[in-house]
Amino acid sequence: MTNDLPIGEKPAGALWTSSFLPDGRSAWVLGEASAYPEASRSLFTVHFEQQAVRGHVIAAPEHYCDLVMWYPRPMPDGRVLVDWLAAAADIDAVRLTPAGLVFAQSVRVRTPYGVAQLRGWDAESTAWLNRPPGFRVTGLGDLRSQSEA
Repeated sequence: MTNDLPIGEKPAGALWTSSFLPDGRSAWVLGEASAYPEASRSLFTVHFEQQAVRGHVIAAPEHYCDLVMWYPRPMPDGRVLVDWLAAAADIDAVRLTPAGLVFAQSVRVRTPYGVAQLRGWDAESTAWLNRPPGFRVTGLGDLRSQSEA
């Protein structure tokens, strides 16, 4: 886990997951279909001990602001980002909900440390800062081959 991404609102080195939609596609696949129609993505299910995960949910601008206030990383340009290294000591996963994508992404919030703005997540997703307890992965195969069958 690092703070090295140029668009520092995302944790570098995190494991990124996205939920399955009712039709079996992931939220990412739906978003990528128009930009990368030839892309094929193998899907996996991540299993973990849900009760043991220390999670933070972003469903509104104030939820991202909470992360910034708890783990501030002020930048020289007046922005403030989440210090993902510090956050990883207390939080295993940060989940941006569909509501958070609509209501929190790109919203500028003033804080005592600078302006916070969640950018670049672009889909409902979870950034795993730590491997969750009981972590295991099972494959589901290639989505394109499933949809063509």
